[in-house]
Amino acid sequence: MSREIRRRFVPISDEIIQEALDVAERYGMPYSVIIEKSLEGLLKIMKYKSSILESIVLVDAVDDLRRLGLVFLPMSIARKILDDLDEALFNQLLEELSRSSRWFGELSRVKRGSSPREFQTSLSLWMPMTTIDVVKESEEVYRFVISIADVSPRLMRVLEKILSSMAAGYDLKILDLTVNINTVVVKVTGFLEKE
Repeated sequence: MSREIRRRFVPISDEIIQEALDVAERYGMPYSVIIEKSLEGLLKIMKYKSSILESIVLVDAVDDLRRLGLVFLPMSIARKILDDLDEALFNQLLEELSRSSRWFGELSRVKRGSSPREFQTSLSLWMPMTTIDVVKESEEVYRFVISIADVSPRLMRVLEKILSSMAAGYDLKILDLTVNINTVVVKVTGFLEKE
């Protein structure tokens, strides 16, 4: 028994239609192809990952990292480079990381919102070798615990700099920041969206 294929019309907002037309023009593709390819790609992702929104957010955030000119390195090499830098160059690296992570935080806040989950996702992209736990301490205050194994003092300074600068980019107020041997704990307030 063959399945009858029926075409269905789906209402789409004018804003999305215009954005699809702009993308189609930019890539030199027909509008209908852009719509079909977009839907096809989303359905493939949804087949294997139930949270399509989370997948899209991660792809967009990684693209923002690429625009920043950031380079991913194996952790063993990154640790060696950090430990071998002279103090002046290491401080220059910290300043560049501070500017970049703050800008990334600002961009993320504008593009993807300001929620504890979004902040955790952004931190995990910048600190892929860590485990990040979030605890809601009150209606406004969240505690983030960033844990890492096999650390060095310089790596902990890097994590602290990224964390404090990204919080500034998200326009969060740091209530407390503690750096331990292999954890960084920060309490923040100021998220625009709640979990």
